[in-house]
Amino acid sequence: MAVSWKRALKLTFLFFLLVLSGCNQSRPVGTYDFHIYTIDTRSMLGLLAEMDGKAFVAGDEISNRRVRVMQDNTRPGVLFDQLVTHEGLSSHGLNGITVVASQCRIQQGLGANRLSFSNKQQSFSFTAGIATTHVTDYLAEIAKKQIDYDMPAKMSSISLQLREKPIDDILSAIMLADGLEAENFSAALKLQSADYRHCANRPLIQSTKYDGRYSFSQGRGMACVSERDGHIASRLCEPAEEFDLSQIYLLGFVQKHGAGLNRKLVLETPEGVMLLSPGNAFGKHNGQIIDITESGVRLRELIRKNDQYIASERFLKFPQ
Repeated sequence: MAVSWKRALKLTFLFFLLVLSGCNQSRPVGTYDFHIYTIDTRSMLGLLAEMDGKAFVAGDEISNRRVRVMQDNTRPGVLFDQLVTHEGLSSHGLNGITVVASQCRIQQGLGANRLSFSNKQQSFSFTAGIATTHVTDYLAEIAKKQIDYDMPAKMSSISLQLREKPIDDILSAIMLADGLEAENFSAALKLQSADYRHCANRPLIQSTKYDGRYSFSQGRGMACVSERDGHIASRLCEPAEEFDLSQIYLLGFVQKHGAGLNRKLVLETPEGVMLLSPGNAFGKHNGQIIDITESGVRLRELIRKNDQYIASERFLKFPQ
């Protein structure tokens, strides 16, 4: 009787192992749960490109409407392709950069001549959209050359998420995404709208206006503080600490499957969408992320009053 009892216990234990094994197989490592309550399409594509490790350029054919993304157990690259298709657009790899545009614009623009403008490398992160001329003028400044435009080219906008790419490759991707062509002169480059007669005209998307230089934000350039073992210690500010909480919008979270709980906060600032982990900080009061739950984020701030710092915790809810 005792033997039968032990055997039954062993079989039960093996059954639960099989169930757990099946659960793990249904959630392979490298997939994510996306719980993002509101985000504009451009920013979502830029976020997915960053998570997937791909360089990304999109032109003015992408809408700036806001979408709700609630999808579990998927890979960023798969969701990226789904969103591009949902927009009625296509993606094409050009010199290691994923270009998002209409299929017609891509087919018409792939025959463009190779640029010989500059082989210097540059990084950009403007996923919410920026005037194309702001980016290209900055590239021209780095290359110490000049770029001229016709009127349609001056009205175009672009979204970029890329790191350390040659300027020639960036310009080629921008031209393909925005439907531009170039006339290459010895000291200058002229960008003009290509005459794609067979491509349907889509409404142009207004670009976001930015002040300052066009590079990755490095915070306020001031010292922030954190609390360690009961003592206040100085540290470098993080990029999201440049903004007041009234300028920051919590969009939701993404959760990566694998060992332990790997959840990241998705927030929107005037400089675009950012991904933050527990321990990162945002807001102007040294706010450190303590926990990210399915309903919001717990923030611990160090507020300066009368030459001393007072700790305060608050819970910020996600939009529903």
